[in-house]
Amino acid sequence: MAQVPDGFELLQITSDAHYDSTARLNECGQLVFAKRIGHSWADTEVILYDNGVLSRITVNDDRDVLPDINNNGVMTWCRGIEGAGATQIIVYEDGVETLVAENPVAATGPTINNQEHLGWTEWWGTGCEDSDADIALRRNHRVRMVSDGTNTNQAAALNNVGMCTWTDYDFCPEPWESRVWYYDNGVARVISQDWMHQPQVPTINDSGTIVWMATDISEGELWIWRDGVTERLTDWGSNPRINNRGDIVMRRSYEGLRGPHVWLYRDGEFLQITDGPNKHWVPDINDHGEIVLRMDYTAQSTDILFMRRIRTGEFDFDGDFDLVDHREWTACLDGPDFLARHRVDPTDTLCDCRFLDLDHDNDVDLKDFSGFQNTFSKP
Repeated sequence: MAQVPDGFELLQITSDAHYDSTARLNECGQLVFAKRIGHSWADTEVILYDNGVLSRITVNDDRDVLPDINNNGVMTWCRGIEGAGATQIIVYEDGVETLVAENPVAATGPTINNQEHLGWTEWWGTGCEDSDADIALRRNHRVRMVSDGTNTNQAAALNNVGMCTWTDYDFCPEPWESRVWYYDNGVARVISQDWMHQPQVPTINDSGTIVWMATDISEGELWIWRDGVTERLTDWGSNPRINNRGDIVMRRSYEGLRGPHVWLYRDGEFLQITDGPNKHWVPDINDHGEIVLRMDYTAQSTDILFMRRIRTGEFDFDGDFDLVDHREWTACLDGPDFLARHRVDPTDTLCDCRFLDLDHDNDVDLKDFSGFQNTFSKP
């Protein structure tokens, strides 16, 4: 049975007949995803959600997919010209698009960290099933390949201190094989074990803790690597994402018509977040414990759900309303014309001040402050 944690609420933020892709979430509560606007997969655009407002970032005849966003609101995605397969990596900042990489075969799966370092997959059209691909890292406008040029290296994940992890797939044998790689300070090495069956899709936080799935059983199991030690987290889970608190969201599958569903591992406990007949999966999580996920009705019709913190007037969520919260109120108070004064671009955001926007009208004003005064508890 689903049990949304205390202090959170689960919202459906899209509700239409269009296809919404996997969403990514930052610490400001902004999330990005790609939406198929028309009847063709070629007509796919990048959408931003911020504090209740949906904004369309791209308007063109190209195929814009797999977006990501950092805590500064800088986005990246891959683009297929006029609906073709993705060959370009785009960065979007302050309302301006920049083409940062182009590969005539394919360039996919971009991700961005808070230093605006980028990671993505460059495809070469060689090898078994033409699947050879490398992981490209872009730092300070310089690009280097960090994988070894063989097999299919993809699904890069970055943290904010220069580390990277990805999966190396070998599709030549039957069944196919894979390994999880870790890159730091110019050195790349394999961290998964040879006896693991198809380890893949790693995720990493700023402490260097890495979690990945392996398919030793039909559903999959999750392994966690920290301080050089590998342990099994659970024998039931797949597609993990980890935050800097060590919370992990995952997908768990069920037999029959039910699921799969999203679960949260937090403080040593597993909590089921979703339930019901629809598919709930491909989640992401931020350090506030907020979660975004996709709900699939059919293969062609999906929506986005967001588990966000309930606005109570607390800023630090430590269980009281005190001078720490009051100080943040003073810093966040901006008046009713915040949108007119600040929002020259959809990516301008309240960020953490959103927790003090009690009436969800995209500013922090005296109406919100009066609600805080009613709950203030200690000096």
